[in-house]
Amino acid sequence: MNIVTGYGGRPHITANDAGSFNQGIFSAKDGVLTVGRKFEYSLISNNELRIYDGEGIMQGVHYRILPGTYESVVLENGTQGNKRIDLIVARYEKNAETGIESVEVAVKKGAETTEIPVEPTAMIGDIRKGATLHEMPLYS
Repeated sequence: MNIVTGYGGRPHITANDAGSFNQGIFSAKDGVLTVGRKFEYSLISNNELRIYDGEGIMQGVHYRILPGTYESVVLENGTQGNKRIDLIVARYEKNAETGIESVEVAVKKGAETTEIPVEPTAMIGDIRKGATLHEMPLYS
């Protein structure tokens, strides 16, 4: 047994401890918490999407956009006459060598077509089992 929230004589609480605790409370699923603007978005121009503050849980990993701030994402121009669906994701990455983790807002560009466009697929990984990439879809 490891004590997590008690003093063990040395620093000992890890990100994995916090993530496992979050999974126990929120489940191992991905979700947006009911805090702040809940990652509300607005289209600033044809090529810029603004995502406002909020709190998210991704398989126990807590991430956020700070209150009163936002993240901007750039959408690439398409080809006239073609259609495309882009996927806006919260992307978790872990550097396998250093163990450093990060979450960022990213755009997965869809394939252009003159037919019915297909939404790109989010990369799904099991963070608790050591996945180095997992994407949580926010908007398409």
